[in-house]
Amino acid sequence: VPLLLGVRLAVRRPWRLLLSVCSVAVMASGLVAVLVVRTTAGGVSPGPRVTQAIALISAMLVVLAAIDAVFIAWSSALDTRHAAALARALGATPQQLTAGLSTALALPALFGALLGIPGGILIYEAPKHSGSTAVPSALSLAVMVVVTVLVIAMLTAVPVSLGARRPVAEVLESETN
Repeated sequence: VPLLLGVRLAVRRPWRLLLSVCSVAVMASGLVAVLVVRTTAGGVSPGPRVTQAIALISAMLVVLAAIDAVFIAWSSALDTRHAAALARALGATPQQLTAGLSTALALPALFGALLGIPGGILIYEAPKHSGSTAVPSALSLAVMVVVTVLVIAMLTAVPVSLGARRPVAEVLESETN
């Protein structure tokens, strides 16, 4: 039931889902490119400056994706206030709405993370003129995808939960004015 509620609420805004997919794909592409750099370098250290730059870029990508996830979830929660209030009036609990919408927003994150794998490899390959590319292990790529989806699901749960806890009468009354 929560997943059906969430998918119904999320599908009403397909452009927001596309934005979410693209946002996560950009972040995941950057992380995969960093994994490719580390894998291709093997045991050779690229130097302290390059290592610091890679760490900084990785952190910036993660922070950017977290901020994007929170804003997309917050705007989704605001856009679905009326429909969520109706669902609550018909018996859905705030926990069901939170679980459903968080799951529905995690699905685009999964697609974005999967698109990030070839995107990251292309980012690494684009400026390269010679040499071989070592693709990260399937396990490290799978961990990156799973962690990305879980973090985005947790980040979206907070604003969605806050929006789902507003009193039903207050939301429905404000929508009619």
